[in-house]
Amino acid sequence: MKTEIWGQSITLEATVTDRQGNPVPNVTVTVVHDDGTPYKDSVGNPARSVTDKNGRYKIKANVKRTFRLEVVPPQQNQNQKE
Repeated sequence: MKTEIWGQSITLEATVTDRQGNPVPNVTVTVVHDDGTPYKDSVGNPARSVTDKNGRYKIKANVKRTFRLEVVPPQQNQNQKE
């Protein structure tokens, strides 16, 4: 998803589901600039969230210009920790 907003505080809330409509837990969702670097939250951490057992996430961020969501499935999350 790519959206354009100018200097606004946003809250993104959604549910990640598979093709059958089942919620997917442990998916990392990050708000990123066009170059792939994450936007920061109010304390300077990457604006990201991990879906809960119901596939839900919530992210708050201040965005300028365009942004997109980077979604990393659970299997890839596991590989990155190794």
